[in-house]
Amino acid sequence: MQIQLDKQYFVTSDRYNPAILFKIGVNSKGKTFIVKRWYCGRKLSAALAEYIKQTANDSDEIKTMQAYAAHVDHTEQRIAKLLKEGGFE
Repeated sequence: MQIQLDKQYFVTSDRYNPAILFKIGVNSKGKTFIVKRWYCGRKLSAALAEYIKQTANDSDEIKTMQAYAAHVDHTEQRIAKLLKEGGFE
């Protein structure tokens, strides 16, 4: 399973960890590499919750709880649409 959430983040699984969130970066030579990974246990929902936290931390626009709630709603709708359309490998 591999689900690309946006340009930088995707969720995948391996033999021992059903839900791993990866953040991808590009080095100075133009090659992609893994910046950070979060092992989220056996639940996809934990990986998606970690994704919401990380993207909220990266955003300068989120300064209130209302902005955070709007970010969570938007992200959940986008992920639900992605899963419904089968946008994963």
